[in-house]
Amino acid sequence: IRPLVLNFLILDFYKTIFLVFLIINIKNY
Repeated sequence: IRPLVLNFLILDFYKTIFLVFLIINIKNY
């Protein structure tokens, strides 16, 4: 895997976690 592709996957992974975190916060609020 090229470093650029790996970097993109990592960014996508963090974005997904961030979205899930936001949704959980909104539900708890």
